[in-house]
Amino acid sequence: LTLLLQGAHNPGVVWFRKNMEFGRDFLTILLPKVAGFVVTLSLAYLWRSHWALICGILASNAMFFVQSFAMHPFRPRFSLARLRDVWSFSAWTLVHSIFEYLAEQIDTLIIGRFQSARAVGLYHVAYDVAGSPLVELSQPLARVLMPAYVKIQDDAAALARVFAKVFSAVALLAFAIGAGAALVAEDAVLVILGPQWAESAALMRVLAPSCGAFALVYPLYAFLIAMGRPKLAAYITIVQAVLLALVLTPLAAGHGLVDVALGRLGVVAVLLAGSLAVFARVAHLSLATILASLWRPALAALAMSAVVEGVELAAVDWSPLPRLLASVGAGAATFAAAVLAAWALAGRPETIERDLLSIARRTLRR
Repeated sequence: LTLLLQGAHNPGVVWFRKNMEFGRDFLTILLPKVAGFVVTLSLAYLWRSHWALICGILASNAMFFVQSFAMHPFRPRFSLARLRDVWSFSAWTLVHSIFEYLAEQIDTLIIGRFQSARAVGLYHVAYDVAGSPLVELSQPLARVLMPAYVKIQDDAAALARVFAKVFSAVALLAFAIGAGAALVAEDAVLVILGPQWAESAALMRVLAPSCGAFALVYPLYAFLIAMGRPKLAAYITIVQAVLLALVLTPLAAGHGLVDVALGRLGVVAVLLAGSLAVFARVAHLSLATILASLWRPALAALAMSAVVEGVELAAVDWSPLPRLLASVGAGAATFAAAVLAAWALAGRPETIERDLLSIARRTLRR
């Protein structure tokens, strides 16, 4: 039933993104989540059963189905007239989506083949806690990029400026959250999950940077698909999934979970480097221009690491929650200050830092 509701929704809502009506597009994401949350929470209280989760998922999809027809006047009808045109593009986007999902889940599948259910649980929880913030922030950003890229695809200068801002924004998130989550992994696991999951902290220290590196690939995929190169995006995800399978299978079969996580980090780092090189060639951008967006947040992450390590040493006798709050606060302040200092030293380029400062100034004047 869930698949039926997902497949039968009104495709007219895609026009919200195409026309950059992001307020209405946001509602198509928000309202189904709210409906699912309310139904799940209410039924969990009344029933005390896992069926509350199932009903919540159905409610979320039902809301999106109804909402899609209520918010847009387009009414789909069956037709094969443009099948070849649609399929020539969508076939490769489908391949890309399948292998992207496989690349995200393949380590859990391989661990399940060679190790215990407990090992799968530890790895999955560590990956989820480390990666969820980055996924939730970077994927919506990639979602809104497609129409922006399409509208300026013939203006090389504008395209370079937009990509530089977007990539620098994702780089800030990737380094801040990836490095930050690794630094506070032990306390975060104790506070969020409880002491029974303490073993997952070591995994989270490795998986958080891996998720950060993976988040940097999302804007590249969005660019390639928007520019009519879904086949290239699909090839990159296929290579990624195959490399992960080849590297992680022997590690899961004969080594520990941390080794599997390190293997994933290595594969993702190699993939990121290769993807950036390919992207620079396809987009006619210099690799130096792309890499310029990375050194500032990388330097800020190093500064943040030093400060957070100092805070944790000074607060070694504190309980986990206050120590976590102190580490996060000190780390966030250090990262922001270091990024702005590096940006100023670089000559104040037109990257995301300039936009964030403008927003901050307008907010303070109110």
